[in-house]
Amino acid sequence: MRIPRIDILKLDVQGAEPLVMAGALSACRTGTIGLVYSEIILQPTYKEQKRFDESLAAFYENGFDLYNIYNMSYTAEGRLRQVDATFTKQV
Repeated sequence: MRIPRIDILKLDVQGAEPLVMAGALSACRTGTIGLVYSEIILQPTYKEQKRFDESLAAFYENGFDLYNIYNMSYTAEGRLRQVDATFTKQV
Protein backbone atom coordinates (compact mmCIF):
# COMPACT_ATOMS: atom_id res chain seq x y z
CA MET A 1 0.00 0.00 0.00
CA ARG A 2 1.34 3.45 -0.92
CA ILE A 3 0.72 6.37 1.41
CA PRO A 4 0.29 9.50 -0.75
CA ARG A 5 0.65 12.09 2.02
CA ILE A 6 1.66 12.33 5.66
CA ASP A 7 0.17 15.43 7.23
CA ILE A 8 1.97 15.06 10.58
CA LEU A 9 4.94 12.81 11.25
CA LYS A 10 5.48 12.27 15.02
CA LEU A 11 8.99 11.29 16.09
CA ASP A 12 10.09 9.96 19.48
CA VAL A 13 13.32 8.20 18.54
CA GLN A 14 15.75 8.80 21.44
CA GLY A 15 18.28 10.97 19.62
CA ALA A 16 18.11 9.24 16.25
CA GLU A 17 16.31 12.07 14.43
CA PRO A 18 19.08 12.44 11.81
CA LEU A 19 18.82 8.73 10.98
CA VAL A 20 15.04 8.88 10.61
CA MET A 21 15.21 12.00 8.46
CA ALA A 22 17.86 10.38 6.24
CA GLY A 23 15.54 7.41 5.79
CA ALA A 24 12.68 9.74 4.88
CA LEU A 25 14.76 11.75 2.40
CA SER A 26 12.60 10.93 -0.62
CA ALA A 27 9.35 11.72 1.21
CA CYS A 28 10.84 14.98 2.49
CA ARG A 29 12.05 16.11 -0.91
CA THR A 30 8.81 15.31 -2.70
CA GLY A 31 6.69 17.12 -0.12
CA THR A 32 4.94 13.96 1.08
CA ILE A 33 5.44 15.03 4.71
CA GLY A 34 3.78 18.29 5.71
CA LEU A 35 4.83 18.76 9.33
CA VAL A 36 7.14 16.97 11.77
CA TYR A 37 6.50 16.94 15.52
CA SER A 38 9.54 15.60 17.31
CA GLU A 39 10.71 14.99 20.85
CA ILE A 40 14.36 16.03 20.94
CA ILE A 41 16.63 15.09 23.84
CA LEU A 42 19.37 17.62 24.56
CA GLN A 43 21.30 15.97 27.39
CA PRO A 44 23.34 12.80 26.77
CA THR A 45 20.97 9.96 27.60
CA TYR A 46 21.21 7.18 24.98
CA LYS A 47 24.10 5.37 23.35
CA GLU A 48 24.94 6.94 19.97
CA GLN A 49 22.44 9.74 20.58
CA LYS A 50 22.98 12.66 18.20
CA ARG A 51 23.57 16.18 19.50
CA PHE A 52 20.82 18.82 19.36
CA ASP A 53 22.58 20.72 16.55
CA GLU A 54 22.83 17.50 14.50
CA SER A 55 19.11 16.90 14.92
CA LEU A 56 18.27 20.45 13.86
CA ALA A 57 20.59 20.19 10.85
CA ALA A 58 18.86 16.99 9.74
CA PHE A 59 15.52 18.79 9.60
CA TYR A 60 16.95 21.84 7.82
CA GLU A 61 18.83 19.70 5.29
CA ASN A 62 15.62 17.85 4.47
CA GLY A 63 13.62 20.99 3.74
CA PHE A 64 12.07 21.76 7.12
CA ASP A 65 12.28 24.88 9.27
CA LEU A 66 11.83 25.04 13.04
CA TYR A 67 8.38 26.45 13.74
CA ASN A 68 8.15 26.30 17.54
CA ILE A 69 9.37 24.55 20.70
CA TYR A 70 7.01 23.16 23.36
CA ASN A 71 7.06 21.15 26.60
CA MET A 72 10.55 22.06 27.79
CA SER A 73 11.84 19.66 30.43
CA TYR A 74 14.75 20.52 32.74
CA THR A 75 17.21 18.58 34.88
CA ALA A 76 17.28 19.12 38.64
CA GLU A 77 20.18 21.53 38.04
CA GLY A 78 18.09 23.62 35.66
CA ARG A 79 19.66 22.45 32.38
CA LEU A 80 17.37 21.95 29.41
CA ARG A 81 16.88 18.19 29.07
CA GLN A 82 14.42 17.79 26.21
CA VAL A 83 11.89 19.64 24.10
CA ASP A 84 9.12 18.88 21.69
CA ALA A 85 9.50 20.80 18.44
CA THR A 86 7.48 21.30 15.29
CA PHE A 87 9.08 21.67 11.89
CA THR A 88 7.22 22.87 8.82
CA LYS A 89 8.11 22.49 5.16
CA GLN A 90 10.33 25.32 3.89
CA VAL A 91 8.60 27.68 1.47
